Amino acid sequence: MAASEDANRHLLLDPKYWIPRLRLLESEPCRLIQVRREDLRRPGTEVVELRWKAHDGIRMTALLARSSFHRADQPVQIRLCGDLETCAIDWKAVETGSCDVVFPPPPNRRLVDRVLDVLRLASTVSQVDSVAAETVLFWSGCQTPPDEFVIADMVRECGWI
Repeated sequence: MAASEDANRHLLLDPKYWIPRLRLLESEPCRLIQVRREDLRRPGTEVVELRWKAHDGIRMTALLARSSFHRADQPVQIRLCGDLETCAIDWKAVETGSCDVVFPPPPNRRLVDRVLDVLRLASTVSQVDSVAAETVLFWSGCQTPPDEFVIADMVRECGWI
């Protein structure tokens, strides 16, 4: 319902709104499962399907692609996509050493939940790839970043998580 989300938009900049939700995010285990996707890999790369639970129990899935020689100090980027079947892995980024994560958010999800979803994914990817969660980039290429990326970046920059 767009009207109630618009009415509460001012809360999205308020730490009192976010801190309890971020604590909930930290208290709920993500129950991560990693499945190697040999059908998607290319020579010298690896692709892993990540499956986890969101803060509210919704099942989430993403694809993580990286070079087989990936080092922990290389960039990690999360990108949104429509679905995993039609989503293209950024092979150029992977071949240059970056870790590319593509994530299809569930349809009709509230903005606050989408923000928490990308923050959880950044945390999950940081554990899988041995990097600090705050260094995981929310990548939208040349397009204007989606609201959930902008707000998630703000939450991290403010130190609320």
